[in-house]
Amino acid sequence: MQNSMPIALPTAALFALFGRQAAFRPALLRSALLVARVLRLFQIARYLTRDGLRIICYHGFAIAEEYKFRSRLFIRGELFRRRIQYLRQKGYPILPLGEAVQALGEGRLPPCATVVTMDDGWLGVYSVGLPLIREFRLPVTLYVPTYYIEHPMPVFTVTLSYLLWRAMAPSVDLPRGLGTFALPAQAQQADALAQEYGACLPPPERLAFLKEVAEALGVAESTVKTHLARIYQKTGTRGQLDLVKLVAGFANPLVGVSVRAPAA
Repeated sequence: MQNSMPIALPTAALFALFGRQAAFRPALLRSALLVARVLRLFQIARYLTRDGLRIICYHGFAIAEEYKFRSRLFIRGELFRRRIQYLRQKGYPILPLGEAVQALGEGRLPPCATVVTMDDGWLGVYSVGLPLIREFRLPVTLYVPTYYIEHPMPVFTVTLSYLLWRAMAPSVDLPRGLGTFALPAQAQQADALAQEYGACLPPPERLAFLKEVAEALGVAESTVKTHLARIYQKTGTRGQLDLVKLVAGFANPLVGVSVRAPAA
């Protein structure tokens, strides 16, 4: 393995370079991946890294069209299914995080050992992801954002960007004198300014600001509240904390899902 490291590191750097450009040049990334497949670089990379631990991190599952908004943040259930099937078919053993870390420290990892984690605790993890996790009996570690349990509100950064992405109005007059922006041409500038402003606010004020932006874009607060109420009604919960407990309670005895709070 010592002789393989000089080869493995440039290969990883090459993929990292293309990864950084993916948001700007998806066609270039697809072409690079196709070339890598033809040259069998994936097989070479798998061999060179067979003694390491692979950790695949997911965030949310798309309930509607969120994957069109941020495909790197929200994955479609069918795509997740195909990826897990691929890992199983190709012989990647999927281990619980704790077990894998311990085996790594003791030098007894099986070849191509893999761990699956999920961040943020989005509703789609429960409504879309959990049935698939149970179907495949997949060990998963779910990291719960305790900040949004202590401060019940939508994830500010993602919600703000999503509102502007879905806006149907030709323009938006951002609240608190932040300015008027044409949509969608100036959506990026409006998002950056509103994000910067909101980041400086305490949680209650940040939530109030988010509601003001929603109203400026024509999304009524009552619509959001009704949507949340239906979610909680369907799952038999009363809020975000109850929903997290529900996921943990269903998952732990069935498929070994562990729920963790991110380290401070």
